[in-house]
Amino acid sequence: MYPDRTTLAISAGLGFYPKKLLDLGWAGELTPAELACIKDELKRSPKLKRRWGFRPSARRLPESRIRAIARNGHHGHG
Repeated sequence: MYPDRTTLAISAGLGFYPKKLLDLGWAGELTPAELACIKDELKRSPKLKRRWGFRPSARRLPESRIRAIARNGHHGHG
């Protein structure tokens, strides 16, 4: 199965996930593979980091914070 415009490929052969996974509050409780997907995409995109409440230059992306944002839909800033 190959990704199309509605999917997001993740590294390490873990599979394909919907782009909506990157929407704040959409994912709910994350599986380890979903967390890895989001973290990988955050590392690649300063714009996405900002949307998720991280500084664009941030190197540390705490799992607990990613999980909370994926579940609750907000990052608690602003």
